Amino acid sequence: MDVILLGSNGNHYSSPSLNRATGSHRIASYLRRHNYTVDVLDFVTHFSEEELYSYILRKITSDTKVIGFGGTFFIATPEIVNISKRIKKKYPNILIITGSQTFENTANIQADYYIVGYGEVAMLKLLQGEDLKYSITINDSKSKKTVFTLHDYPSFPMKDLSIDFTENDYINENETLTLECSRGCIFRCKFCTYPILGVRDDHTVDAEIFSDNLKRNYDKWGITSYNIADETFNDYPDKIRKYADVVEKLPFDVNFGGYIRADLMTNKNRDDLEHLARMRFNSHFYGIESFNYESAKSIGKGGDPEYIKDKLLEVDEYMRKQTGFYQGLIALIAGLPHETMNTLDDTIKWVNKYWRNNSVQMYPLMIPNPNKMHENIHSVFSNSYQDYGYESVEPDDIWSDDIPICQHNFKEFEFFGKSFLTKSVSEYTITWSNPNMNLFDASRRVAEFYFNDIVNFGENPFHFNEWTALGYTLEDMNKSYMDLGGAAPSLEKKIKYLNDYKAKKLS
Repeated sequence: MDVILLGSNGNHYSSPSLNRATGSHRIASYLRRHNYTVDVLDFVTHFSEEELYSYILRKITSDTKVIGFGGTFFIATPEIVNISKRIKKKYPNILIITGSQTFENTANIQADYYIVGYGEVAMLKLLQGEDLKYSITINDSKSKKTVFTLHDYPSFPMKDLSIDFTENDYINENETLTLECSRGCIFRCKFCTYPILGVRDDHTVDAEIFSDNLKRNYDKWGITSYNIADETFNDYPDKIRKYADVVEKLPFDVNFGGYIRADLMTNKNRDDLEHLARMRFNSHFYGIESFNYESAKSIGKGGDPEYIKDKLLEVDEYMRKQTGFYQGLIALIAGLPHETMNTLDDTIKWVNKYWRNNSVQMYPLMIPNPNKMHENIHSVFSNSYQDYGYESVEPDDIWSDDIPICQHNFKEFEFFGKSFLTKSVSEYTITWSNPNMNLFDASRRVAEFYFNDIVNFGENPFHFNEWTALGYTLEDMNKSYMDLGGAAPSLEKKIKYLNDYKAKKLS
């Protein structure tokens, strides 16, 4: 085995996520096409340290060159950190690599290289014997070789972003898998830390490759549900038409979800809605951020908020009629420029009145500290937040013990809401204040939403797999958390699912 990859997609509230570590499988697929043998272990945070150590030892051969730890979110658990040290001590000549979208997610793991960003090309160069270009990042008083792939080993653009799962991945037919149709975003939202912005050329995956992925996954595993990871799926009308034409020719039904720009849907010169319905792209994540016009405009979001609201309701009705299903998530940020507590409350009243068949998520504005976070994840906003009326303040100057009371018994949401009320002590983010509110005000209002309102809404489309992998139906995803009976399926069901996977991988 040339490469052993251990991946995790973090937690879904208090339990391990059932979503696959898509980045690990994408890298594995890319390396296999270059004739390397690769094994992927998912859900690694559910394994004990000894189980992981035993698994890795069993997979290591005289050909093993690299062991990688990766995930979209934080993966540097104490068990993973200990494993990296034990493996390095026993096999000093095997390279240990970490990979994520930020250095901080893997910083505490003992590794030879810390890869930040899309990692296919960097991994291939490493296996081909190249010493990677790196920057030094200081963490815990130690110098760590950090590879920022966007600059030195770009895996963008790529016309083929296929993922080829194997029999040893133990895919089940109820899973929602993740695909990519393109990388990069045509927009430049001022708060966004995604590094590939302002893309103008068509670099989307070819229709034939897209079709082959859908057919292969259906023929091998029976998969009919996907999340598409593109930063903005409806960036180009021709892109939607291209994939809709593919889907209409399939001998089976599929459903898709992903990020949709709601303001683009209001453009009268575009027919996105018709073609999204043809494609059965019927789960939409809308980064609305604010329904206050001046707030949205200040961060690069366009359109009349009232017109966007009307369009969202139109999309809801049309999608349900044309595809038999729809779930739309409105994502909000509390604390944007020009936002007041009154305008924020107006938005919360609107979603409570008109959007309860769907989903809402809300977070306080987080401003990365430009003096601590690497420039790779800076944003226009973080580099010039003072120009928008914000100032950095001491947490003790704004934080309060005035904590709202949770009005339901959903412990996951209570814990989640309270997490925003923990006094900010991270050096990586700014504790901010502006003329209308401060970070505590915004965090308190967000906590109130999770303490009072969230149970009346449905699941985030990117979390459907937490339920459907266990046998819940797509129709169940139109139910509120209250009707589902919780913020997540029972822990017993999830543990059984993960233990079944674990037993197969360890056998």
